[in-house]
Amino acid sequence: MVQTTFRVESYKVVLGRELVSPEGFKFFAVIRCEGAEGMVSSFAFLRSDSPPAKNTYDPEEKYGMTYLPPEQYLLYLDLLRNENPVFAYLDSDEPEYNSLHTLREPVGAGDWL
Repeated sequence: MVQTTFRVESYKVVLGRELVSPEGFKFFAVIRCEGAEGMVSSFAFLRSDSPPAKNTYDPEEKYGMTYLPPEQYLLYLDLLRNENPVFAYLDSDEPEYNSLHTLREPVGAGDWL
């Protein structure tokens, strides 16, 4: 079992109408979060006509993939754009817990959407 948390240093957004993974999963957006030492956590926002997908994390490749419903896209983008620092969490045995998060901050620190 490998669990890791890394600070997101940069991110990239890919949008498209007909994005399809090699496994056949269909999505309209991917957010790729990159950290130190080659760590990557990607978040794919599935289309309604996509087959079900399970999250993954391969510690040797330093790469995790999290599949999410499309309505969560703006929440993830907002977090990356408006918070600092942001961290990605990956779990090889229980990848359903892959996530993006901040540290504790005081109440009222800023507006949300």
